[in-house]
Amino acid sequence: MPEGVFLSETVMAPRDRSTAEDDGYLVTFSMDVANDRSECLVFDAADPTAGPVARIVLPERIASGTHSTWAPAAQLTPRHA
Repeated sequence: MPEGVFLSETVMAPRDRSTAEDDGYLVTFSMDVANDRSECLVFDAADPTAGPVARIVLPERIASGTHSTWAPAAQLTPRHA
């Protein structure tokens, strides 16, 4: 990452019906101190050096040390307003 950009702990999100250990995505958060912004970055786990396959700009910069996690939708409990 460029100077002044830090990444959070990265988690693995396997593809549905994955067939290999690296068949999925690596998900992490970035903190860009110089530009006061953060993104959620998604990498192809089989080739993370190719750069992110998706970048989601967050509405505000998050604090260094923010952690992410992954759980399949089937394991999440629906919430109703």
